[in-house]
Amino acid sequence: MIYKLESDHVSIRVSTLGAQLQSLYNKDLELEYLWQAAEEIACPYSMLLFPVCGRTADNRIIARGKQYPLGMHAFAKDMEFTCISQAADELVLELTANEKTLRMYPYYFRLRVRFFLEGHTVREQFAVFNEGNDKMYFSLGFHPGFFFPLTLNEVPEDYQLRFDREQHIYQFGLDPATRLLKHETTPFLDGDTFKYYHTYFNDGPKLLGGADCDSVTFESVKSGRFVEMGMKGFPFMCLWGAPERPSVAVVEPWCGTTDFTDADHIWEKRYGNEELESGGCFEREVSFRLG
Repeated sequence: MIYKLESDHVSIRVSTLGAQLQSLYNKDLELEYLWQAAEEIACPYSMLLFPVCGRTADNRIIARGKQYPLGMHAFAKDMEFTCISQAADELVLELTANEKTLRMYPYYFRLRVRFFLEGHTVREQFAVFNEGNDKMYFSLGFHPGFFFPLTLNEVPEDYQLRFDREQHIYQFGLDPATRLLKHETTPFLDGDTFKYYHTYFNDGPKLLGGADCDSVTFESVKSGRFVEMGMKGFPFMCLWGAPERPSVAVVEPWCGTTDFTDADHIWEKRYGNEELESGGCFEREVSFRLG
């Protein structure tokens, strides 16, 4: 089911399938910011990544001493969420552990996603609840894609990604065959801004660590159009887009990341995973200010 939320300045569409945001529309500018899926580019509008961000080695994990099938970005993106509450400018969706999830991931969880509008800003809040009797391990991330460029008659070289403060971000090396992490990193950004260019995504995704910001702005230096994306508390990022003919730019905040090439599959030790005690709640928020 698709829900539409609307304020004086913005409107959004949200699908109960994967709790997926499908539109970020600025009513004042009559402009859509979120990528509208096209057949020639395999990129959804946005995806909620839980309980895995990125790839798992051999698409399997060992949790509590038992092997489970768990693939890239895991299962929340493919599951139907239940509507808990709805208003003109607010929507709450929820997914709970069930027979299907327990075959892939042996933890009793509740994942709540709240969407609400404030002026020109869209807020999306995530809450993970551990409803089991022992500690739970998981990753949580978000995969929004933006039109690139946001307006016609611009080129990728008109765009930049600007952080709210100076960063010291590093890039993980990726194995070209598996796209798993290698035990090597290179500097990515020492400063607050980097520029896009036409062939930026030709060599695949860029998996980054060391992010420490409250927000990052995807913006055109030509038209001034921008999306300011709040992402406090997400230490990892992935940047991805279409090669050769760049038409979508994906900016992904992650709590967690892809497996290493020599991963031992032990879920409780997986690099980047979050831990949550029984009865606990883990919260993060992503926001979008449109201009």
